Amino acid sequence: MENDEIKVKIRLDKTTPFQIEGLWAEQVGPDLYRLLNTPFTAYGYAWGDVVRCHEEEEGLFVVEVVNHSGSSTVRIVFAPKTGEETREEIVSYLSYLGCSFESTGEQFPVGDLYAFDVPAEPELKISMRELAIYLNELEQREVLNWETGKWLSEVDPNAP
Repeated sequence: MENDEIKVKIRLDKTTPFQIEGLWAEQVGPDLYRLLNTPFTAYGYAWGDVVRCHEEEEGLFVVEVVNHSGSSTVRIVFAPKTGEETREEIVSYLSYLGCSFESTGEQFPVGDLYAFDVPAEPELKISMRELAIYLNELEQREVLNWETGKWLSEVDPNAP
């Protein structure tokens, strides 16, 4: 990360084994920071969102989103049976569609977790509905599990 980037922290709810997620950000105004990572565990945030932070003893903590970037956050965990070639094909396809991603490696108990930044339409090469259908089909075939960390679309990602 560059020298002008700073770590901001998001408190997580009790449904995760973690209490805090740290994300890189850049200051864009007094108490305002633009997120430069796609969150792996926090809900309601996406790459590029501008957040208000409050300084505490343990660091800068996010208080609220003040400007949504227009991006959505999608998280994927591949099934253990899914081969490396299939994983690479799916990640390559999502990248081709305009998504960027980060991966945890084997740091999470469930295995390699991918956090995808999904740009708003029309930057995304397919509709959000088509993306949800694609991911739901892969989930039904037990290739992967996926969830939304932030979904900025009127399309219900769980709809058939």
